[in-house]
Amino acid sequence: MLLLAALLLAAGCDRGPVKADKVPAAAAADTTAAVVDDCCPPVVAADPHEEHGEAEASDLDQPVAALFEASCEHDMKTFACDECRYEVGVTKAAADLFTGGLLHTAQPMREPVRVPLALTGEVRFDERRVAHLSPPAEGLVRRVLVAVGDRVRRGDVLVEIDSGDASEAAAALREAQARLAVAEQAHTRAGSLREQGINATKDMDLATQELESARIRLEEARARATRLGLGDRDGANGVLRLRASVDGTVLSLHAVGGEPAHTEEVMATVGDIATVWVWADLYERDLAKLLPAPLPAEVLVRAWPGQTFAGTVDFISPSIDETSRTVKLRVSVPNPDGRLLAGMFATVHVLLPGDENALVLPRDAVLEDEGRSFVFLHHHDAFYVRRPVTTGRAWGDRVEITGGLTGDETIVAEGAFLLKSDVLRSKMGAGCAD
Repeated sequence: MLLLAALLLAAGCDRGPVKADKVPAAAAADTTAAVVDDCCPPVVAADPHEEHGEAEASDLDQPVAALFEASCEHDMKTFACDECRYEVGVTKAAADLFTGGLLHTAQPMREPVRVPLALTGEVRFDERRVAHLSPPAEGLVRRVLVAVGDRVRRGDVLVEIDSGDASEAAAALREAQARLAVAEQAHTRAGSLREQGINATKDMDLATQELESARIRLEEARARATRLGLGDRDGANGVLRLRASVDGTVLSLHAVGGEPAHTEEVMATVGDIATVWVWADLYERDLAKLLPAPLPAEVLVRAWPGQTFAGTVDFISPSIDETSRTVKLRVSVPNPDGRLLAGMFATVHVLLPGDENALVLPRDAVLEDEGRSFVFLHHHDAFYVRRPVTTGRAWGDRVEITGGLTGDETIVAEGAFLLKSDVLRSKMGAGCAD
């Protein structure tokens, strides 16, 4: 095999091919070595860290003092070098990033460990933010002007409906307005004649009575038009316009041109789903555990496995269902990206305060890199260094810290992922060797 290797290597050299019968078997090993040394030296993979010496251990495994004493190829402390500081896990965050609200700090604090109480529930709309719209009169759908998902403003027309009731109401309103105009003119003329002594008092009284009657008819016609939602021009041609009563998104729409429109059916739902309600059933035996409210809670749904949605128990029903012996409990959950949909079944974990205290941080403060948890700890001035931590239990927006911190440190919480992106630039090819 060594002889064969020597022949293959020699074949690629400028000396030309080496014939097998010219190479003694005893010298095969020496010949192979000579060919490799003289003609085709072995290729050695370049060490990306060769310029900086041996590859160093992760900054997470080194003492903070050593990280801030290290120097880089630019003849300065590595942490102070804009190109190299990430190599020692250091980032720089100006004060205005905190005052401007992009970054927030927190300190580890001892808090009661929360014990989850599991309940079943269902996601529903926050009824304070949603309007269910039905046509105020019977008719046929003439035109649909929106689609599900459209953003609308209060007063926008959603659906036009051909309605005989709307046409009649509009005609009655116009007639009442005309009668009032005639009655006002007759009353004015009767008053003038009465002042001149031409007509009798009873004529004046009759004109006054007709005027009051016309005013009453107008008020009735106007009230009917208002109940149907008719504006100044609505209903003139028998068209009823269904309008949005709140600002928001069209969440549902049951309207097709030519189909009947019924007053007892919801034709459109408009609202804001930035917050939703999750209603859950609480057994009577657990009621005392949840008082007093509010309490933090977590919501889980099958559509988003492994993800939790933080919420707050903000209402417990004052009555118990006599059949199931359960109490309705409401969790208000922020839903800015609209992932929680009305009708979803959910598991609710109400986080009850326990008897044990633990050192905790906000979830946003604890980051991961290759399976290791770390935080950004303030060192001095505008410099923050990432340090390893050991995590334990998690509940709500809190994570238990079981190692790595003592409790008197200042940690970057909200916005910490921005610092992580800066420090881990080396994994995307950046650094002082560029």
